[in-house]
Amino acid sequence: MRMDLVRKHVFGRGVSCGLALLAAGGMALPLLAAPLDVVTPSGGLHFGDLTVSPFADILYFYDSNYDRVEAGAEGTQGPSLRAGFDFSYGGNRHKWEGQFWSQWEKYLGEDRLDNKQWRETIRYMYETPQGTLLRLDHYWGEIYQSDFDRGLWQDRREFVLDTSVAHAVSPKTRLQMDIGFEDVQYKNPALYDWREYSAGLSMARHFTPKSDIFLGLGAALESSESYSGYSRSYRLNAGFASRATERVTYRVAVGAEAFDFEGAANESVSWAPYYQLSANWVASRKWTWSLSGRGEHQNSEESAGNYGVVYTLGLGAAYQPNRRMSVAMKALWRRDECEFPVPDPDSGNPADSTDNEIGVRADLAYRLSKYASLRLGAEAVTQVSTINANEYDRFRVDMGLNFRY
Repeated sequence: MRMDLVRKHVFGRGVSCGLALLAAGGMALPLLAAPLDVVTPSGGLHFGDLTVSPFADILYFYDSNYDRVEAGAEGTQGPSLRAGFDFSYGGNRHKWEGQFWSQWEKYLGEDRLDNKQWRETIRYMYETPQGTLLRLDHYWGEIYQSDFDRGLWQDRREFVLDTSVAHAVSPKTRLQMDIGFEDVQYKNPALYDWREYSAGLSMARHFTPKSDIFLGLGAALESSESYSGYSRSYRLNAGFASRATERVTYRVAVGAEAFDFEGAANESVSWAPYYQLSANWVASRKWTWSLSGRGEHQNSEESAGNYGVVYTLGLGAAYQPNRRMSVAMKALWRRDECEFPVPDPDSGNPADSTDNEIGVRADLAYRLSKYASLRLGAEAVTQVSTINANEYDRFRVDMGLNFRY
């Protein structure tokens, strides 16, 4: 196996089992800007309750190590063009929102194919007069760039469909059921594609006027190209979640997960800590902070008949000193621990594999007019591993213009 071309980076599988407000889960609160000048961004096109906001990026980029390899890394550069639109619709008790974009990158002076990628996301929410909440999340795309929100790094095509239903059985008690499906296919033929079917049930109780305490159960079936059949995972967790507030939303779940792996010759059940973190805090009119994280079992994407435990922790911040300027920053740490030894390309002997990866990205935007902004973005990723061939450093920068109506 070409160890220098393979990285196992997949995070965010399945649906959480604990209860949080459906309208608040996974959504950042709006950032309020201080009115220090007269440049006001466009509010999009309005068609009754439907709002559509088209956008386009014209950028030039440099990438120091597109293949994420330790030795022989080559830089590449070229133009990057992206176009798409956001939309939102709210009528009666229904709410739709989503985004679609397509991106093309040209590699100059490199013997490689041009990069074409796209993504679409849709979220639907509905509340009945009796207080039952329905939420549907759909994600589909072909992505060849780092994802600092979900912790995905490899070039891939992915499809996600999650459904949640919550119902208040009493003024202070609520039940929620979650069902999810995720399918990931990698561009690199040396990586193993995978898919997962998951379900969860949780019960929440109002702990304070603005917070809930909950207990959740979950199960999932996972398959991989590296073996036939399905592995099974079971988890039990408990935690706290906020109710609707103007400045703070959070969800903290901790527990344990059992993983019954199908791909090993000697099947056994492995236990490991499970956690899920999600929080947004509007600290002031200029600052917004976010926190995310997850720990769970996952199939290995690079090693046949192997699995491990993956831990992630992410921190985000947005700073907007005035209506013209805004800065967004993200940092993500990921740790992969393989259950079984893997061949070391340098020695040829079996070796324990543990990867620690840290990625940081910052984006600066300066508004030139109602519809146009200057944009500068930079990201750096480094991986330290017990296997030398898995280590690498990567830096990418892009700059240009953003247009949004």
